[in-house]
Amino acid sequence: MQPRVADRYPLAVRVLHWLIAALLAAQLVLGFAAERSASPTVSDALFPIHFQLGVSIALLMTVRLFLRLALGTPRGAGYGPRWASRIATGVHALLYLLVLALPVSGYVIWVWMGADRSMPGGWVVPALFVPPEDDETGRAIAWYVHTYGAGCLLVLAGLHVAAAAWHPWLRNDRLIARRMGFGGRSGSGTLPRAMNPSPPTGAGSVDDPPPLPPEKPLPNECCESGCPICVLDVYAEALVEYRRALAEWKRRHPDAG
Repeated sequence: MQPRVADRYPLAVRVLHWLIAALLAAQLVLGFAAERSASPTVSDALFPIHFQLGVSIALLMTVRLFLRLALGTPRGAGYGPRWASRIATGVHALLYLLVLALPVSGYVIWVWMGADRSMPGGWVVPALFVPPEDDETGRAIAWYVHTYGAGCLLVLAGLHVAAAAWHPWLRNDRLIARRMGFGGRSGSGTLPRAMNPSPPTGAGSVDDPPPLPPEKPLPNECCESGCPICVLDVYAEALVEYRRALAEWKRRHPDAG
């Protein structure tokens, strides 16, 4: 009996992750097309859609942040080399910041322009401030944040995708598929070392082999960055489960020694 691995985000968080990712990709293309179009008619048609999509992304991201705080993260979220875990933590934090900063800065620009804030269904996004008539400083700052923030988001998204590809192709651990996918939890590939059992030892029938002990993580597998649930926590829980399963197995096989 192998220890149970609870390593998947809740369904709502996974759905929001992929939905927001798809909307962000569409939003970046839409914004670039609206800004670079040689036709004012095309730009005038695309910018309102860009605004509406930005508001939708901001609302979905707010819901996702609430669910992440309320439901927590999967076990084993921090395992791996210290440098990789710290980079991943930093990239994720910056991604969250940018995905919220871009709609906010776009909203500021849109209100400053006095543009139509109508959303599909007739809802109108309220104007939370009145732009000063003789000072464009706020609008300029929002423009810089929006423009250069979009470029930073592209770079960070590329790092995020590269890290996601690094797990199955180089580490062969299927971390991303298990945590953010929609298929079965097990699949092929290896588990983290804390969940990776050692070869079985001891007596037992083929139909009822002894439980497999978890392998203790290496010292450098804990990133020491205060993860919600450390790889050492995963190992400790696996060890408790292993001892419980071993005691039950010994009761079924009193002659096993």
